[in-house]
Amino acid sequence: DGCLCLVGSEMCIRDRLRTVRDKIANLPEAETENFRKSERKYTGELSSRLALSFSCLIFALVGPLLGLMMPHGDWGSRFGAGLAVAGGYFIMFICCRSLVDKFSFAVWLPLIVVTAICAYLWRKMIWKR
Repeated sequence: DGCLCLVGSEMCIRDRLRTVRDKIANLPEAETENFRKSERKYTGELSSRLALSFSCLIFALVGPLLGLMMPHGDWGSRFGAGLAVAGGYFIMFICCRSLVDKFSFAVWLPLIVVTAICAYLWRKMIWKR
């Protein structure tokens, strides 16, 4: 089914989001604010789970790149660079996750930044050879 379920939950996020949207459509305008907050919450959770899933693919591209760019035999600098990239990504992800209530695409910003940096470094490496 491809449904993302919360731990200990009977309904999937997508089903909860659909239920909230159905309730919003049937309510008077004055009562919809709580349901809109729930909709933003579930949309943000779904976006953050998808963004974290795609981050694995980007880290799979960043790892070999860092291994090729760093000098051979210098294990510490490669490990430190990988830790810095992953740490920077997760710090940006946590900061942007707090913005999900206002911007549903906010959790995708760290992924876009790391992807742009990775693409630049891959291009630079290819042109160097």
